[in-house]
Amino acid sequence: MAKYPETPVPQYPYETMQLWRNMVSQFDDGREQRRRKGTFPTYDVTLTYNGLTRTDIDMLWNFYQDREGTFREFYFFTPFDESHKGLFVAVADGVKDTYDLPGIVAGATTVYVDGLPTAVTLLTGGGDEGADRCCFGQVLASGTIARDTLKISAADGVAFVDPSSDAVASAAFLAAVNNHDAIEITSKTDGKKMHGYVKAAGTGETYGAERVKNPTFDADATSWSQYGCTLTSSYPAGGGHNNDYGILTSKGSGEEHGTSPFILQLIIMPTGCLCTVGGHIKNGNKPNQEVRIYKTFDGHGCAVGFSSSSWSEIRGYFTETGYNSFYIQAMQLSVANETVFIDEIFCRQVLTPSVTGVTITSTPGGDTQNWADIEAGFDFYDAAGYDWEIIRHGSIPVAGAVISCDLFGRQRIRCRFAEDNLSRELFMARIYRTGIKLKGLKG
Repeated sequence: MAKYPETPVPQYPYETMQLWRNMVSQFDDGREQRRRKGTFPTYDVTLTYNGLTRTDIDMLWNFYQDREGTFREFYFFTPFDESHKGLFVAVADGVKDTYDLPGIVAGATTVYVDGLPTAVTLLTGGGDEGADRCCFGQVLASGTIARDTLKISAADGVAFVDPSSDAVASAAFLAAVNNHDAIEITSKTDGKKMHGYVKAAGTGETYGAERVKNPTFDADATSWSQYGCTLTSSYPAGGGHNNDYGILTSKGSGEEHGTSPFILQLIIMPTGCLCTVGGHIKNGNKPNQEVRIYKTFDGHGCAVGFSSSSWSEIRGYFTETGYNSFYIQAMQLSVANETVFIDEIFCRQVLTPSVTGVTITSTPGGDTQNWADIEAGFDFYDAAGYDWEIIRHGSIPVAGAVISCDLFGRQRIRCRFAEDNLSRELFMARIYRTGIKLKGLKG
């Protein structure tokens, strides 16, 4: 969700009005009956400004236009640290142990579960639009990890995570096995998260069935579409890594379909599964050729290497997101009849993690090998990398429990603009005179 601009800063004091939705019934004898339609208020906000530059006005006006008047929601963070009492946090789902707080903590903060003060660990940032978080447990370890180091299987029934060559992350993940601690992975770019519980240490990668059709090119080169090149088999001469092999020969254009010569076929894998791709490569008539094998739109997770005078394996890993084209691309073949040799191509689902990874379950110590929660739109290819945390789960609030807090700091308010159809001139009049009005929403 978007965040209301923090600069320019509105005049202080600004108006924040609590709306409680109380109902009062009057009786003929003068008695009253009062009912409360909600446990927590919503908050309407009125903001006025002084001495703005044209750049400041443009920023506020563009934000209003981007929200399409009253149509789109956004968060407003109060600009100053103040005491806020009785703020709604969430209704517990019985699974998660970490929740966004409705603000940024700057002092004493108490979290309640069904009205009772509860011990939590306060986590700085990581919430939607930078809000702080509360964890019903203790953060044991945390760190960051690069995209190309982290292997994630997000498919139901085969959930696991493997930090591979990151020794610090691997040690923390494996240490979490004994108590089935929680693990949370956060995309650095947009803050979206996935959350589960460590079950067991990996014992070595195992793989599902081969998905590539005609991966060894024995006898012919069927099942492969060819662009900027031709593909033939060495049959019956043999000489491959195992029996025959494929010969990829450039047509010499180097620019067919705007790219280097490649071959492809369509392969459908289960969404969310971890896949490994690769094959064996060797020099043809031009040495030291770069070859890429991949099945993602941007080439992330590709197997990449340079051919030599002997057969060598290249391998890559990626999490399947539904892109079905499987490519083998010779990056440098540009002259007609230049060749590179390929053999034993593979694309398989990874079913279990290596010894540096751990399996994941949806509940502490459970048997269902799923992630407890994967936020919609989580980016498995975030170039900026990921933050991770290992959390010793405490008493997770039961499903339906109401979590609230008293917070000293900057309150986060979910809202919309209160007015539609404002001209730029009328919007400026609101800025300087009656104020820009934000309509508070539940949550």
